Amino acid sequence: MFTGIIQEIGHVKRVEARNGKVLTVSSSAVLDQLKIGDSISINGACQTATQLDKDSFTFYSSPETLSLTNLNQLKVGDPVNLERPLSLNGLLDGHLVQGHVDGTGVIQRLQRGEGATDLHIACPKDLLKYMIHKGSIAIDGVSLTISQLYEDSFLLTVIPITFEQTVFQYQKVGDSVNIEVDLFAKYVEKLLMGSGSEGHLTKDFLSEHGFIH
Repeated sequence: MFTGIIQEIGHVKRVEARNGKVLTVSSSAVLDQLKIGDSISINGACQTATQLDKDSFTFYSSPETLSLTNLNQLKVGDPVNLERPLSLNGLLDGHLVQGHVDGTGVIQRLQRGEGATDLHIACPKDLLKYMIHKGSIAIDGVSLTISQLYEDSFLLTVIPITFEQTVFQYQKVGDSVNIEVDLFAKYVEKLLMGSGSEGHLTKDFLSEHGFIH
């Protein structure tokens, strides 16, 4: 489990095709106490460290993971967001992030302002159904709040410190981003599917069960 608070930007050192891909990422902060077999979030995707060096770590990404994430597009030199798992005695500064990417979106517009940067991201409708205005979402592993929802996209407002400490500073229009929707939205859907409502969220149901007032 992660928080969506990025600890470091790493850079891809090596990419090998091996029934999936084996990638090596340069890093420093996340290497502290990292052991072989430990989990680590790479652009929001939970992966397992398989080899450690003094200034890098290696992980294997399966074909399924590559098909669902933007890890398949990584090449030598590319920056990636890195986060170690949340410890039980740690602070939850973002929101609960599993590291299980649900799909990808595409940056449609990136507009930098003095106070913040607006990111407009096109997204599949099967993911949009889990999103609400002011709800939590993880983009490339970064915990963010949805500013606005549209029919086939959503808007994020990224504060300067988050922009400067994540790969957002390197991204451009047309880039693919990993999306993990809010964990609790999936549980609500599962409950609804067992309620005889065929998985359709309604305002009446949410109000009846105390989700909204």
